[in-house]
Amino acid sequence: MSASLQILLADLGDWRPAGLLAEYDPRSGAVRINARAHERIRILAGECEARAFLLYAIAHELAHAAGCDERAAHAHAQACTGRDRRAFEAIAGW
Repeated sequence: MSASLQILLADLGDWRPAGLLAEYDPRSGAVRINARAHERIRILAGECEARAFLLYAIAHELAHAAGCDERAAHAHAQACTGRDRRAFEAIAGW
């Protein structure tokens, strides 16, 4: 048995005022990252910050997949990337 993980940029809809930056689907093994947020971060903060956002989102969602609650998932992603989610949310406009 092998496990796979898909990383997808997707339109996650409009979740304002608390934008949904990413989600994990355990049935398909996919991490869906908000394509609009990614593009906005890329345009406003540059390619490096956009890549950091991708890494943060992946680390955060995989922490959820491992059973972490929201606070622990944010702490895990911040430890992995050195970035705080609030910076991404501010750039993305949330």
